[in-house]
Amino acid sequence: MSLKMGWFGRASCAAGMTMLALAVGTARAAVALHQTDNFQDGTVMNWGGGDVVSNVSTGGPSGAGDGYLQIVSKGGFSAGSKLAADNSVQWFGNYQAAGVNELTVDLLSPASNGINLPIRVVIFGPTGGRLTSTTPFLLPDDGAWHHAVFPIGPSDLVNVSGTDTYSSAIAGVSNLMLRYDDSPPSPGGTTFAGTLGLDNITAASVPEPSTLGLLAALPLLLRRARRA
Repeated sequence: MSLKMGWFGRASCAAGMTMLALAVGTARAAVALHQTDNFQDGTVMNWGGGDVVSNVSTGGPSGAGDGYLQIVSKGGFSAGSKLAADNSVQWFGNYQAAGVNELTVDLLSPASNGINLPIRVVIFGPTGGRLTSTTPFLLPDDGAWHHAVFPIGPSDLVNVSGTDTYSSAIAGVSNLMLRYDDSPPSPGGTTFAGTLGLDNITAASVPEPSTLGLLAALPLLLRRARRA
């Protein structure tokens, strides 16, 4: 038995399946501590941005066979003008509840951009507000990979658009972005024609200062315990 559908029926069915797949994928994909996008599966792992986004199969931080994400922007004032990468599929959610308070990423400027690139993290809140890194990571234009650490605590981010507070944004991230943004931090980033490589994008955690103090004192406490 065969079932025939008109164009509208097929389109409606496809749209419904797509919405279902997105809903299921989203339900499973909320941010988790230590999750890492390493681009070894040959895809862009749901990242978009720039004018062209692609998976480069070799030449990442580990050398031959290490895939990475490449973003190419075209400058100007149309779509694709910004050197930025963003992801709302597996990087949304409650970062505070997940214990994520910093992001780490390996970055590459291929010695053809002509300038060192100030790279910032951008957190999109639940109502579309944007919080971005107060202090950028200055990426040298030297063709080498550099490991960048982006803390995302209250003093590390500044609101550049919208009314989302730090607390509401970090508990309801809707989109994560990494982009070239000159000083001072701006709502929309900096127009630029260039290339950026990204790899090993990781949701990380650093201990609170009180925990660090306890860890530093632990050897002394153990020595005292042995003497008692």
